[in-house]
Amino acid sequence: MHNNILNVSFKTCFEIIARCYNNTVMKEFVNEIIEILKKADDLVIRFLKSIVDDPNTFEIILELLIECSDSTAKSNTAHLCKYLLARAKIIERQALLEDL
Repeated sequence: MHNNILNVSFKTCFEIIARCYNNTVMKEFVNEIIEILKKADDLVIRFLKSIVDDPNTFEIILELLIECSDSTAKSNTAHLCKYLLARAKIIERQALLEDL
């Protein structure tokens, strides 16, 4: 049940960004998501996994990053993705070093 709620939450984040063109509040929304993700590395990995595992969510993100004409939605999506990927890199690096 808990995983289903998280998966819906993850998808909803990008759905909100996708539908809120030219909304200056989106930067605050994305920053709040990042603050939540900073509280648990597991959330970062699960968020990324949910994106990759769901073709619809992945398609939404690609559209926002590549085809979206709205610079606010595009930059907020890029900011969130950049945080997720950078944090995942650090998490994976730490895991590799712990295994040595």
